[in-house]
Amino acid sequence: MHQSPEPSGEPVPNPPQVERLLRLPQVLSIVGLSTSRLYELIASGEFTSPVKVGRTSLWPASEVHAWVTRQVAASRRKGGA
Repeated sequence: MHQSPEPSGEPVPNPPQVERLLRLPQVLSIVGLSTSRLYELIASGEFTSPVKVGRTSLWPASEVHAWVTRQVAASRRKGGA
């Protein structure tokens, strides 16, 4: 049988957080844009570029959510709806 090591009193480091990568349909659902509008924003540098894994485009979830947060903040500053 495998035995667990004795506790050493040393703090156990937290495992690293793994970035979740989103596919296009998930990104579109989160941001509420059409595919063409999303790619226009990417081309203009207003939206984060995807990470390419083979032929698949994936977006880091943290960057997508940060973009949404910035859009909400900008809308609030302008007095938007």
